[in-house]
Amino acid sequence: MRHILGPRLWDLYSLSYDCLVTYVLKNVRKTYVKELLELTAADKEIENILIVGVGTGQELSLIDTSIPVTGIDYSKGMLARTKKWIQEGQKVDLHRMDAHRLDFPDQSFHRVLMPLIVAVSQNPLKVLKEGERVLKPGGRLVIFDKFLHKDQKPTWGRKILNFFFQMVATDININFHQWLPGLESRLVKEIPSIFSGMFKIFVLEKKTDRDNHSSK
Repeated sequence: MRHILGPRLWDLYSLSYDCLVTYVLKNVRKTYVKELLELTAADKEIENILIVGVGTGQELSLIDTSIPVTGIDYSKGMLARTKKWIQEGQKVDLHRMDAHRLDFPDQSFHRVLMPLIVAVSQNPLKVLKEGERVLKPGGRLVIFDKFLHKDQKPTWGRKILNFFFQMVATDININFHQWLPGLESRLVKEIPSIFSGMFKIFVLEKKTDRDNHSSK
């Protein structure tokens, strides 16, 4: 079962969202944004960033104002609360949009960030593939969410707990590694995070034509 909340309930959650996550995620947010902004061998500069599931926009305050940012979210309530996190002079373009169907051309963005969106989506792999589709070759995709450890099997107790978590918002029994064979990107880093590694940061880089040729 995947019980995924509709936008109206996320609108309701938006009223207290900042109070709930600002302090708890303060340090880890700095970590995954740092990974997002790190230059790779394929980079000269970061041309633009897409945040899928921008929420109330707390990551915006950590991104250099010289980099244009596009943020999408399914909730109007969340988007309405981004203003206080936008820095002076920062170019931010916000859209209400479904993460399963991004309304952007292929290879539109140099960086894609997915903070706490994969585990609340109806079809996580489709969301990841959409993020890859709009990412430029050599670009970096950073995911932060709740995931099982690589070889971990959920206990019956965790399965029962997950039943209730899914009704509230999210899935806590996802193994990210099961999706890697179906993605075009290579895993660069897996960083265990808060709550004994229950939350993790995954850093992926989309393969370039050179990568694809060398692997043949």
